[in-house]
Amino acid sequence: MGLVFKGLEHVAGGPCGLLYQVDMPGPARCSHGPDPGPAGVDVRQRRSLSQLAASIPTRALFAASPTLSMVPCIGDGTSGARVQVIYAHSPGSADRYAQIAPMIKTWASQVDETYSRSAAETGGVRHVRFVTSGCDLTVLDVTARSDSPDHTFEDLVRLGFTRYDRKYLVWMDANEICGIGETYDDETPAAKNANNGPSNVPGMIARIDEGCWGEYTNLARGSTEAHELTHTLGAVTAGAPNATQYGHCDDAYDVMCYEDGPGTEMRDVCPTTHQQLLDCNHDDYFNTNPGAGSYLKTHWNTASNQFLSAAGSPNSDTTAPAVRAQAATVKRGKVAKLRFDVSDDSGKSNIQGAVFRGKTQLKKWGPEEIGNGSYFVTWKVPAKAQVLDFCVAAQDASGNDSATICATLRVT
Repeated sequence: MGLVFKGLEHVAGGPCGLLYQVDMPGPARCSHGPDPGPAGVDVRQRRSLSQLAASIPTRALFAASPTLSMVPCIGDGTSGARVQVIYAHSPGSADRYAQIAPMIKTWASQVDETYSRSAAETGGVRHVRFVTSGCDLTVLDVTARSDSPDHTFEDLVRLGFTRYDRKYLVWMDANEICGIGETYDDETPAAKNANNGPSNVPGMIARIDEGCWGEYTNLARGSTEAHELTHTLGAVTAGAPNATQYGHCDDAYDVMCYEDGPGTEMRDVCPTTHQQLLDCNHDDYFNTNPGAGSYLKTHWNTASNQFLSAAGSPNSDTTAPAVRAQAATVKRGKVAKLRFDVSDDSGKSNIQGAVFRGKTQLKKWGPEEIGNGSYFVTWKVPAKAQVLDFCVAAQDASGNDSATICATLRVT
């Protein structure tokens, strides 16, 4: 099950109310407690690197697949409220950062996809404001104790991860729990909500252990990373129409709803495929356009959290996609992989690619809509040695066109 409660306690009359309070110095930190692994997942069972890699689904692009998915590039990547991604391992354990960080970038993109797809259900746009550098997700390498949530939190605080304008999404390379996230049961529908990064609340932490990494395609849970991050954004408050008494919801299916304790009885309201998304019927904790008089119009709505961006909303997107073609040396007569990157603040764009000899087009791919990421297309190289150009360009849904970017192909 992976339910470790060490360092978590109910404090009668304390600031966390019915939630757990994390036993550590400093301002009170609250949590719903650890979440169990989804059905069929033993969080204590360690997976090999090959098993972790196999959990990442491929996405078709002209019969090829991406090597990496990326999160949207929002602003300068650091200013304002941001979610900082961390890879953590315990003292004395192997540091697998080099192998795991590329996978984390894909799993983080699945977190963003959870939000963007959910927002689209109510006619809006939301993306996670991740910390990025050069439009690439920043993943920090940190050592922290993993035996209990309070020790992890204490070590992160000691290392300075306390900024109020940051939430810390931690992939813990351990097999103690499934996941846990801080949250405050605050229904205040305003910027000063405790879950919205006010200056008197240190940066909130969500931790996901290895056994629950990359469960986005698991329809028994959806993304555990998105689940725990959503807790830090303020879900699910006790007064929500379908809230349980343990910080979740009972109107299945959505990523925050499950049978979380005594007295919780689940009801099948939305289809099972909605398990990957937020807020069945969008009446408890996430709605980009809540109706007048509804609970989310008058109470805290995580879709209003400043750690999410509405960039790319209709008529507001003026930023063109960014593309990059990679130069390559390829062998005559062989099948080569031509690689390129694409990123847009909306999370997706229509891409076209082509190979040119001077102004003569030898091969074309697309257009086809794809998500942000690093991709390749396969190409049968001509039999003659020569110098060619591989060019890519993209357009987003708002009609913003990237520059056409070309890279040299040397056929040898």
